[in-house]
Amino acid sequence: MSAANLALVKPGTSIKAVMRTPVATVTTDVSLADVVEILASNEIGAVAVVRRGIVIGVISERDIVAQVAMHVDFDVTTAGDVMSTDLLTVGTAETIISAAERANAALVRHLPVVDDHGEAVGFVSVRDLLTVLIAAAAAAADAAPGS
Repeated sequence: MSAANLALVKPGTSIKAVMRTPVATVTTDVSLADVVEILASNEIGAVAVVRRGIVIGVISERDIVAQVAMHVDFDVTTAGDVMSTDLLTVGTAETIISAAERANAALVRHLPVVDDHGEAVGFVSVRDLLTVLIAAAAAAADAAPGS
């Protein structure tokens, strides 16, 4: 969804309205070199790590940078070696404002959107959420008396 379209969405709307699909997923045995290729070729900031379709971790560009700093071998190191497992996921019915509050509290920038079985159905970034919230704040300011 474009930034202009995101600006039309209301904060109380379901996350489903702003989530990005399809979800890039990898399994724990995929090399970091392959993860980097997926991130770059899809122009995305994170991939979901799955086992039997269930999200068990996330790898973001920040995780990749940390591995570069440690000089790991990207052909040998796997997704399972570096994935973040302290997961914050959101369901499709969760509101944008709720997801933004939770992401902010957890200091995460990429949220896998999962179904009732824990399978990835989308991804949402803090940037997507912030675009909606800024547009709503601007609209409220414009509508306020004396503006």
